[in-house]
Amino acid sequence: MASTIQLDEGTISVLKRLKETYGIRTYDEVIRKLVHRKAPRSMHGVLAGKKKYRMKDILTNLRDENERV
Repeated sequence: MASTIQLDEGTISVLKRLKETYGIRTYDEVIRKLVHRKAPRSMHGVLAGKKKYRMKDILTNLRDENERV
């Protein structure tokens, strides 16, 4: 079943670029790839990793000696 949809020129340009970049044959495949891709992982806690840091440890020596008043 084929359908016609209205798109802005900018959207068509982006779809065309994605199609060429990823070597995808149809715009339908491009749209499906975009719809089914996984959401990015939350950045919450990435810097700390699994180790827990205390605020005191984080703030220790946060500033350079020259900046201290």
